[in-house]
Amino acid sequence: GGKLREGLQRVCSEIKTSGALALLNLERTIGSTSQLPPPFPNLIQAFQSKHKAGRLTVGAKGWTKHAHRDSNKFWGDVNGNEATKNARAIAALQKVLDDAVWFNMHQIVGKEGILEIRCSKGYGVRWTVDGKFRGFLEPHREDGHETKWRH
Repeated sequence: GGKLREGLQRVCSEIKTSGALALLNLERTIGSTSQLPPPFPNLIQAFQSKHKAGRLTVGAKGWTKHAHRDSNKFWGDVNGNEATKNARAIAALQKVLDDAVWFNMHQIVGKEGILEIRCSKGYGVRWTVDGKFRGFLEPHREDGHETKWRH
């Protein structure tokens, strides 16, 4: 009990934020920040919160706007009623999280900080540092903006 707690508190006070980020396996890039990511349950809760007055979740709304961009159907098909879309959106999120290889807290030029998680195929998801779901991501491409990330 007490000795273990004291030891953990001492370790945590010594490693500082940069050490905590390393323990969390967060990547460090030019735009990286030293912020810790929001708690994971908060991220899932934000994804599953209701989007405005409808029955779609915030995550499903983002998924329905995004999934058509990938001709390989990585994100799945966008069809069915709102409950089906909500279920498919959470499955798409889970697909990225189950194969996550890239975690980064970074600053988007002129915008708020972002937590970005990508899987081995380059697809990803983003939340703001305060835990709001921002959307799905396509793999990086040289001509991504010109093609509106369709591939």
